[in-house]
Amino acid sequence: MTRDIIMPIEASHIMMFARSIGDTNPIYYDQTYADKEDTQGTIAPPTFARAVSQFDPNYELRPKANEKWLVQEKPQLGFKTGLKPLEASMLEN
Repeated sequence: MTRDIIMPIEASHIMMFARSIGDTNPIYYDQTYADKEDTQGTIAPPTFARAVSQFDPNYELRPKANEKWLVQEKPQLGFKTGLKPLEASMLEN
C-alpha cells in the first residue's frame, strides 16, 4: 500500500541525508554536476523516500500516543536485556 506524504523537502535535507548514510555521490548535493546528468538536477538517494515514512502519521512503525509499540514479552535472538547496542552486536550467535 502506498500513501502520499506531503512535506517540504529542501536540497539541504537531501544532502544531509546522503551524508548521514555515507553516500558521497555528487548527484545528491552538487547542482552543477547534477545538471549534466540524465536526472537534470539533484536527486535523493533511493532510501530517502522510505526514511521520510516516519513523517506519515499513519505509518505502521510510527509510535502513537497511548498505544504499545513493538513490545516484546521475551528477548529475541538470545540477546540479554539491558545490553547497549554495541555490546549486543558483539555477542556470539
